Amino acid sequence: MKKISLLLLLVPIFLVGGCNYHELNDIYLVSALSVDYDSEYKISLLTVSDNEESPTRFIEGHGKSLEKTFYHINNNYNKPLYLGHLNLIIISEGASKKGIKPLLDIINEDNETKKNFYLILAKDTKAIDVLQTLSKEKLETKETEGVHRYLSLENIHNQVTYNTYTKEMKENHVSLITSYELKDEQLQTSSLGVFQNHKFKTWLKDIDGTLLLNGMLNEYVLNVENEEVLLKNIKIKRENKKNEPKQIKFHVTATIKESSVSEEKIKQALYDLLMEAIYESIYQTNLDYFHFKPWLYKHNRIKIKNLNEVEPKINITIQH
Repeated sequence: MKKISLLLLLVPIFLVGGCNYHELNDIYLVSALSVDYDSEYKISLLTVSDNEESPTRFIEGHGKSLEKTFYHINNNYNKPLYLGHLNLIIISEGASKKGIKPLLDIINEDNETKKNFYLILAKDTKAIDVLQTLSKEKLETKETEGVHRYLSLENIHNQVTYNTYTKEMKENHVSLITSYELKDEQLQTSSLGVFQNHKFKTWLKDIDGTLLLNGMLNEYVLNVENEEVLLKNIKIKRENKKNEPKQIKFHVTATIKESSVSEEKIKQALYDLLMEAIYESIYQTNLDYFHFKPWLYKHNRIKIKNLNEVEPKINITIQH
């Protein structure tokens, strides 16, 4: 996947002198956690404190099930877990194949857990390795009005929060989660994982086109005849007409600065990129992560059984 600098996001995890009626010394305040599976589950939790010498600490547990793993953690540490400031969950491919709904159910049993924490997959590496790398590289300490801790997680690619994931899963039982991988001990964004009924199904190949069509990017560097063309202010609108009930028209608009490449070649390169992503969804994975089925039903009360009934059309307008 091309490295896209637009996907920079700061996720603050903060502590104050008191935290929802809990004394900081009496709890483990969990800011992020990782879940791995290899014959049994291993969960690692990054906790944050007001200790200047050791502002963060990892605690962990293992077990044959998620419930037993959390039970193991609760039994082996002398303070309760507080998930009110949980901002990130990293899940290995092995754990995601087992299904993540039980994990999310357990997390949400804590009524103080916010529903906007991020979900990330670890591709070709352990989730704990990704979390440890993030915590080492991105921890900053700031002091204002007591104790404030910030964990800056950059390059979380993209807007996949618990709320986003559950909304898509409820709508059509299919959702996407983005991923990290470690290469030469460096973190980088990786593929998109497709989930169906809360279980990992496959990694996508045509990632960029999928991100664009799902409205997850508003800028993109398009390679056209070995020249990089920066597309800005990308907007994608869907349209469906009653006289063409199974057709979905994508109206794509983008602005560019002067380029030596012709406008027609830019349009063609972008068209090919987007159509490849649609082709992968319909004919290769047969997974509706563009949510064509619910969209057609919502806009035209059309029910389709198979994705190959959808007739996608793409119209591209380039502005200068």
